[in-house]
Amino acid sequence: MGAPVLKGKAQDKAIQDKIDHLSRAVERLKHLQAQNALVILKNSLAIPKLLYLLRTSPCSDNPLLRQFDDTLRTGLITILNVDINNDQWLQASLSVGDGGLGIRSAEMLAPSAYLSSAASTFLLQQSILPDSIWMQGDQSVASTETLWTGLTNSPKPSQQTQHIQKAWDGPVAANQKNLILYRAPSDVDKARLLAAASPHSGDWLHMHHR
Repeated sequence: MGAPVLKGKAQDKAIQDKIDHLSRAVERLKHLQAQNALVILKNSLAIPKLLYLLRTSPCSDNPLLRQFDDTLRTGLITILNVDINNDQWLQASLSVGDGGLGIRSAEMLAPSAYLSSAASTFLLQQSILPDSIWMQGDQSVASTETLWTGLTNSPKPSQQTQHIQKAWDGPVAANQKNLILYRAPSDVDKARLLAAASPHSGDWLHMHHR
């Protein structure tokens, strides 16, 4: 299906192609009205273009994902015409429900995407592969679980929910949100962050101008 199943040049090229496409898209988006450009970036041109690769290829530790995120961050700066420091980018990469812009970080999402995909196809793999292979365990899954653990303060999801991407991504996002709150320099900043995560505060991000 076009996914590079092993690390190496093919995987690097696949991610680099996504970076190049995103760079071209950002150049074009800056000619649109800011909210329209933001909605298009969020819903069509950022993680949605990369998600298939994140779910099918063990690329969670590929340094090119950070380059993808840097390109995404530059795009946000261009569209919004504001500077975005590291903590602001951290908040922007949260889901809308958690007080972010929903412009998800590839680095943060990659382990959850791959682990949920691996869990959802486990029975199929078991039926296709010889016992001598699948009983040894998938090393890419084990290494990705280690990366995921480094992004959270939580145990793995239950066996019944491991096929659901949100079950993996939820603890990552929660840890990210708690980090932002911890770093808030004042009670006013903390209140602003909590208000941004309140129900319906992010509804404007789902609206389209006619």
